[in-house]
Amino acid sequence: QNGCPMSTPAPSMEEDALIEAVIRLRLTGCDSVPKLHAALEGEGEAVTLSQVKKAASKATKRTGTSAPASAPAGIEPAKPISEAKLAKQEKVRLKEEKQKNAEVKGAENDMMEKHRLLKAAKSGDRDAAVTITGTAEEFIQQISKRAISGVLEAGEESYLKERIEADIATLEWIKIASAAGALSLSEDVVALGSEIQLARLKEVRGGKDLAAARACYVREPGAEDGEYTNVDRMLARSGGMAPEGTGDKMEEMD
Repeated sequence: QNGCPMSTPAPSMEEDALIEAVIRLRLTGCDSVPKLHAALEGEGEAVTLSQVKKAASKATKRTGTSAPASAPAGIEPAKPISEAKLAKQEKVRLKEEKQKNAEVKGAENDMMEKHRLLKAAKSGDRDAAVTITGTAEEFIQQISKRAISGVLEAGEESYLKERIEADIATLEWIKIASAAGALSLSEDVVALGSEIQLARLKEVRGGKDLAAARACYVREPGAEDGEYTNVDRMLARSGGMAPEGTGDKMEEMD
């Protein structure tokens, strides 16, 4: 409005660094966008093909040519990255990605099987299948939330062993999927809560201390005390509610 020409915003540091990297790699003989992209990925840079193409265009404007420039005086040009080396790097990357996907899938299958066993125990049907209401993503979000929060649903107090196994499998899946980049926990507190609950459940897994296992969980909001009559009786019978030092033996969860 004041008649002054609008200036073009300066490129961000990240973009400027990418342009400099393109100029540097052109010295090695990377004279096309695909080669530049592969070389940058080989250096561990997470950039897209479109970002490299844009940076290459700006690098050309900056240097005045898209051909590899001559190295500055006194600096020995870097050796070109061979096609064979680029192919090897891509092969390694694909192998690592395949391995991560296999680990995530294996953990997911184990998680679903443990939840099937929990449902089978609760229903009395050994062949019961896990039924999903809504999408698979919604189901996984639901069981993940339950595993992290440690909230027992009505009736699950009688099946702590199966619930513990289902929760451990779920929390292990969260851990593996997060490490593989297939899952992103939005808050650090959620990730920390997941690790803490996983450690607690592993401590009581397969043990005879029913009181310690029950302590890993909280009652479902709004649950009546009567819903936990069975577990209270089991704890009392096994000595789980007795004062410390009584030495009473806990009954095994089964």
